Amino acid sequence: MAKNLELKGVGFTLQFGAGGPKLRAIGNDFEAKNYNSSEFVNVSVKDATSSDHAINKGQLDSYASGVLYREKVDIDYQNSGVINVGDLVPANAVVVRVLVNVDTAFDGPNATLTIGVASNPSALHTVNSNNLQSIGVYTTEEYFDVGSSDAQIVGTLVPDSSTAGSATVVIIYYKN
Repeated sequence: MAKNLELKGVGFTLQFGAGGPKLRAIGNDFEAKNYNSSEFVNVSVKDATSSDHAINKGQLDSYASGVLYREKVDIDYQNSGVINVGDLVPANAVVVRVLVNVDTAFDGPNATLTIGVASNPSALHTVNSNNLQSIGVYTTEEYFDVGSSDAQIVGTLVPDSSTAGSATVVIIYYKN
């Protein structure tokens, strides 16, 4: 025997049971909150099969494996030595591109910059990969696996006798 429990005239907020969560309509959207509307609650959804379906976290995690990430640092002629390029890159990530954007030329004739890791400071970008004395964007395409431990990508700057010069270093990587 089927029950016809049509609800008519229900307001914008629907509470499920006494002390249960609430579903509230806000314009064309819904929000799900706890009984006193102070916190959001989890909502479970089936795997999406159409572009207009909600996606669940499991699906999102599987699609995110192809996402590119970046780390960056701004440097100038006052920096010298080893400079961290952003935060640690996670274990098993692969660096695929390095960009050095020289926006103010370094006036030291022998100013140099390399990009790599502590054990190999020019593994990603050698001194011949850029020209700090000339404004421009210098790119190297790499497929550098950081290995089984998190890694700090570093730039090594030798500003020479520069009294001017600045650049932005960006690394692009994906998580494996």
